[in-house]
Amino acid sequence: MREAIAHYTVTGTLGEGGMGVVYAARDQRLGRSVAIKMIRAASHDPAARDRLNREARAAASINHPSICQLYEIGEHEGELFLAM
Repeated sequence: MREAIAHYTVTGTLGEGGMGVVYAARDQRLGRSVAIKMIRAASHDPAARDRLNREARAAASINHPSICQLYEIGEHEGELFLAM
C-alpha cells in the first residue's frame, strides 16, 4: 500500500477494481479525511485522461448531501487522482 499521494497520507484501501484503486487518506494541509481515487489507465491513455477530467468537472458541479464533494483533481508521480 502507498504511504502518501501528494499531500495526502494514505491510511487504508477502500476498494479496488479494473480501473483503479480508492484509498482512505488524510489531507495534511486541511486536516480532513478524504478518499483518493487513482486511475490506472489515465496516465498513459489520453481518452482515459479526458474521461477523468469530465468526471471531475461533473462531480464538482454537484452539491448534494448524498453525493461526495470533489476537493481536487491532481497528478502524483505520473498518476492522476481525484480527492473526494
